[in-house]
Amino acid sequence: LKGESHGKLEGCQKADYEHDSHFQLYDQLSSEDRIFFSVGEEGESKADVALRAVPVIKRICAEHPGENVVIVTHGGVLKFLNFLLGRYT
Repeated sequence: LKGESHGKLEGCQKADYEHDSHFQLYDQLSSEDRIFFSVGEEGESKADVALRAVPVIKRICAEHPGENVVIVTHGGVLKFLNFLLGRYT
């Protein structure tokens, strides 16, 4: 599963985009509000990632009941999925 898209800031280092106005808005938000706001303009929010990833995981589970399956993704996606499952605070 692809990681979260940072839109126009994709591929930039944090030091390179700390002066970006969209990122500055994101940086001022609470953790809860960041769920619905992308790091970079035209990027994905964590909620967007969940809307994309959860149906794929459900489909994989339905297609492979009782089987061991490896899903490869990025840490941000894993962190948010664990949060949704109540395993991460």
